[in-house]
Amino acid sequence: MFAVGDKVVHYDYGMCKIINISRRRFPGQDERSYYEMVPLADDGFGTTFFIDLEHDGRLRPPMERDQILEMIDAMPSMEPLEIKPTGNRVLDQENVKTAYNSLMRSGNPKDWVLLLRTIYRKGKQLSAQKKRISEFESHARDSSEKLLYGEIAGVMDIPVRSVESFITRRIEEK
Repeated sequence: MFAVGDKVVHYDYGMCKIINISRRRFPGQDERSYYEMVPLADDGFGTTFFIDLEHDGRLRPPMERDQILEMIDAMPSMEPLEIKPTGNRVLDQENVKTAYNSLMRSGNPKDWVLLLRTIYRKGKQLSAQKKRISEFESHARDSSEKLLYGEIAGVMDIPVRSVESFITRRIEEK
């Protein structure tokens, strides 16, 4: 169980702060205990959401500083995901969507890195052919970056806009 003031990672909203724990009754539901949370990368929209304490499986504690640094150090050696084409365009697109969604929804930062490396590689290959990644892949990339960069920023206490250069400097130093 988490406490008020804890930073947690929600698998959809990214790094959040628990601002209250209260009992509430939402329409059509019995009264339950909820975490009241705000995303740290809220962009000033004032988003607050509630997670049932009994069904908080989409929450986890953020990585530790040393875990983040180890993950960054391992990034250059991480092999992109290999999705073998079947020859059926529709089936191939569905296989890509299934694999990408699985990585995005896993809640595991290493999966987000794997997804980003995979999309980056595909983007380079397509760029050489004067093509671009699909809207779905662009969305998957943006969502994974938001989740990953938000967690790194929250733990390392740096602005989200500085995360990419932080990662690059760390890799170049090694």
